[in-house]
Amino acid sequence: MHSAVGPADMQGCCDRCTGVRRPLGHRPRSRVVSADVPAGLPGRSARPASRLKLALLLHGHDGSSQEVGEDYATFRESRSATFHRFRKFVPAAFKELATDDAPYGIPSPGNDPTFQPGGRHANYYAKYAASVGDTADSTAQIFGCAGTLANNPALCAGLNRHVAQLPAQEQTNPAHFYKACPANYYAEFWHKNAINGLAYGFPYDDYAGQSSDISVTNPKYLVIAVGW
Repeated sequence: MHSAVGPADMQGCCDRCTGVRRPLGHRPRSRVVSADVPAGLPGRSARPASRLKLALLLHGHDGSSQEVGEDYATFRESRSATFHRFRKFVPAAFKELATDDAPYGIPSPGNDPTFQPGGRHANYYAKYAASVGDTADSTAQIFGCAGTLANNPALCAGLNRHVAQLPAQEQTNPAHFYKACPANYYAEFWHKNAINGLAYGFPYDDYAGQSSDISVTNPKYLVIAVGW
């Protein structure tokens, strides 16, 4: 697959976006192309850290277009402005994520030592997880959908979004997500600043259709916007 980017293709991407556009060329009609914004990560994964602003536009020969990634306002603003907004948006336990690796990236909470065993926020999820029957997984494992949650996407998503205590049919309603603490406010920030609210803030963020996965049969071209 070839990749491309250009202001003519991604409206408002601004002069921080660079690259070239190439057509995908002839593809058999059975060809299906899939992509998601946290590129460069193997398998089912989420951002280990937010380092570059990314957006994709996938266009098919049938005329369809799909866009995912950071929204145009986020692309237009300076890097320092994005870091500042993140720090203002998240609660106290998450604020230092904006300074841990500044100005290069904002690590996901599961990759920050304060949420790992021995860290001062190591028990961030302990009480809530136990209240819904999960006493086996650490806070870092919950953020990363590891441990027993590796095979339980519903519970991992429910814990990250703070909906695990709700009836099953209500756990997939985005209107209920991130309404109480503890929750994954790193993930919420990127959803709030994403095209159509779709992002991959944690593994299994595709549960209930909230991830930035896109695909098309018989693709024409893919535009990749990269911003600093």
